[in-house]
Parts: sequence; structure tokens; C-alpha cells
Amino acid sequence: MPRFRPLPVLVALLLPLALAPARAPAQAAKAAPARVLGTTSDEARSRFTAGLDDACNGFDARAAERLEEALAADPKYGLARALHAVVAPGLTAEQRAAELDRAVAEAAAGPPVEVLEVLAWRSDDSAERRALYRSLTELAPAEPRFALALAALETEPDALVQALKAVAQRFADFAPARNRLAYALRDAGDRDAAMHEAQEYVRLAPGHPHSHASYAELLQWSKRYDEALEHYQKSLELAPHYARAYAGIAEVRQLAGRYAEARAAWQQAIDRSPAASRWDLAVRSAGSHLLEGNRKPALAALVEAARLADAAANRSQAGQAHALMAVVEGSGGDWRALDADLEQATRIAPDDPRVTGLAAIAHAGAGHVAEARAAARFLASAAARGSADLKSFSHVVNAIVAAAADDVPTAQTELKYRVSDDAIGKAFVAEALRRAGDREEARALRDEILGGPEVSFLGDVARMRVKKL
Repeated sequence: MPRFRPLPVLVALLLPLALAPARAPAQAAKAAPARVLGTTSDEARSRFTAGLDDACNGFDARAAERLEEALAADPKYGLARALHAVVAPGLTAEQRAAELDRAVAEAAAGPPVEVLEVLAWRSDDSAERRALYRSLTELAPAEPRFALALAALETEPDALVQALKAVAQRFADFAPARNRLAYALRDAGDRDAAMHEAQEYVRLAPGHPHSHASYAELLQWSKRYDEALEHYQKSLELAPHYARAYAGIAEVRQLAGRYAEARAAWQQAIDRSPAASRWDLAVRSAGSHLLEGNRKPALAALVEAARLADAAANRSQAGQAHALMAVVEGSGGDWRALDADLEQATRIAPDDPRVTGLAAIAHAGAGHVAEARAAARFLASAAARGSADLKSFSHVVNAIVAAAADDVPTAQTELKYRVSDDAIGKAFVAEALRRAGDREEARALRDEILGGPEVSFLGDVARMRVKKL
């Protein structure tokens, strides 16, 4: 559930200034980007600036290291503490909250713009964040990261694209805006425009590993695998410990059917990732076994994923690993093992909505429609007050349950709410179409799933399910 807090008294005092009528165009044109003033240490300021650049460009692990260096130079630097709390892997929710609370108090000694930015990072409420970033864009109209953050809060796809385009046009040299716009365009289905923005991102930030990794991913989605590998390798030349590049190489190998090579790259990514990120990589590695038709090693890989989650003290991830085992067992008809895995999952992470959603998928795969429907209702209730990603996942689960009950129209309506990574939902729809005797449409959907560019464990389950349609 979002950690909503009323705006502190300090913000109530600052907002009237921030929300004053906008400067005249001539005044706005003269405004300088927001300066980092909340520290008197040149070293802390330098390290913070480097960390901020990495955070804006999606290299959180290195950003965290640089922010730790900033805090070593100035232990009371609130802005650095707040950003570190946002990007540092391995922190629990309670630790992040405590660090952000401490950062608010520390930032209060600095200028208002820094206090507002810390509060924006601290907030989990979208309306509150929108108000704070709107205030920041008024206080510092020439600071591109504030404009980008405000634009990125748009939830409707077309509105998001238009808002990001406006930022990219206004701040033509701000590379992170190109990256965010590229992905928004991809999700909106405009692959050519997305590729252009990814190329612009590389042009503007040729020395950052993330620009090459993002461009590689767009190339990968266009099935230009050799070119994608070249840019993933370029990322590694710039940052040999950059785990995302290894994961990208693994995805390309997996899409090309070179599963043993993919697993080797997954392991390289795991070895170079912080503990908090290893679970997801191990889960995706497990999918390579499914694509080879080998359930037992896939289950063994999920057991390893659960172990990694335990090592990182992440009960949600550990519960999800066991629920994913149930998804595999349900697809294979081993209902006794399915029940045992779900019992373990709910013991580890009781009332976790993602675990419950996976339980719905597992039951639907085994033909247990009543149990799947009950789990889907619980997820929908949690999603109503949760994140946009959880809401999206809930729609996919609703589609799966409807398809398992042979209600194809409802399933197809639910899938319209999902932008990407909906292969598992489409797989259940394809199976329902096949049961209804619509073989042509079922096979067309099967071919779409098998040829899709997404690499995820549930996507691999989807491919496994539709191969024989």
C-alpha cells in the first residue's frame, strides 16, 4: 500500500512560493538550472553530481556507490541521503523510509528546492508527487530532471508520450529524456520513433553504458540480435561490472534458442548484481530450461531463486519463487505438488498480492477455475489501492481466469489494459480459442507468442503452453 503522509508544515510554507504565477517567458529564459547547494563539501557535491547522473541514466548500482562516497564526505548531506535511499539495492522498505525521513530533516538546512525534491522522492502518493514536481518546475524552470519527473507521472499512454516529447524538445541535450521517451514510444507501439529516440540517447550519452544497453534492447525487440549484442558489449567496455548488459546478452541468446549460452550469461549477471537483484535473474534463467522442455531443472533453478531471496531477506520474492514453482506444476498436471508449493508460498509471504496472483495463474493452469477466481478477486482488491504495475498484473490475471472459464471476450477486454509482457494471458486465450474450435485464430495467437521479443519467466511458461496448439 502506498506510504501516504500529509505534507509536512515545512512544505505547506514552501508551496505558496512554488505555486506562485509562472515567471514571464523572459524571466524563465534567464533562470539557471537548480544548483546543488545543500553541502559545503566540494567532494560531496562532486560525488553527488556523478551519482545523480547515473541515477538519471538507470545505473542504480553505481549511483548508490557514488552517493555513499558523497555521504562519506558529508554525512549530513540530505539530498545525497534521499537519493541513496531511492536507488540503493538491498534496503528494506522500513530502512528506505527511515533514511528518507532523516534526509528531510537534513535537507531542511538547505535551499527550498532541495527540500521539495527530497519530499518528492519520499512520497509514494502520485497526487502529492505531482504537486511537488509541479512546484519544482516553477522554482527551477531550467532544471530538466524536474520537468522529466513531472512528465513521467502521466499514466495514460498517449498523454505520457506527448509530455515526454515536450520535455525532449525543450531540453534537447538532456539525454535521459530521450531514453524515457524511447520506451514510452515502444510501449505505445511506435517502434520506428522509439528506435530514433534510442539512437539520440546514444548520441547524447555515448560514454554511458546505459545508453548502449537501452539501444540494444530496442534492437533486440526488432530482432536485430547481432547489432544488439554489439551494443551490449559496448556497455561492458564502458562498465565491465554492468549487470544489465550481461542480462541483455542472456536475453538475446535465449531468444535465439542458444539456451546453454543464455544460462552462462544469466549467471554472469547474477555474479555481478547486488543481492537484492539476483532473485529476478535466477527466475529468468529458469525459463531457459522450460523452453528446452525440461521441467525438473527449471524447478531446481526456482529453488535456487528462493534461496537467493532468502539470503537477501526478501520474503515477497521467496514466496513468489514458490508460487512460480506452482505455476510450473499446474501446467504439468502435478496438482499435489502445486498445492504444496502454494502452501509454502503463502506461509512465507502471507497476503502478498503478487503471490496471490501467481496462485491464480497456477490454479487456472491446472483447471481449478473456482480457486483461480477467488485468488484473482483478492489480487484485484489489493491492486485497487496499489501501484500501476500491480493493477496491470491484476488485469492479466483476470484475463487468465476468464480464459480458463472459456470466456474469451472478457479475457480479451482485460488484456487491453496491459501494455507489454502479456504473453501468459494471450496463451490462455489461445488455449480457450482452441477448445472452442477456432484453430486458425488460436494458431495465429500462438505464433505471436512464440515470436515475441519479451523475455520473462511467465512469458516462457506461455511459450511452453502454446507450442502444441
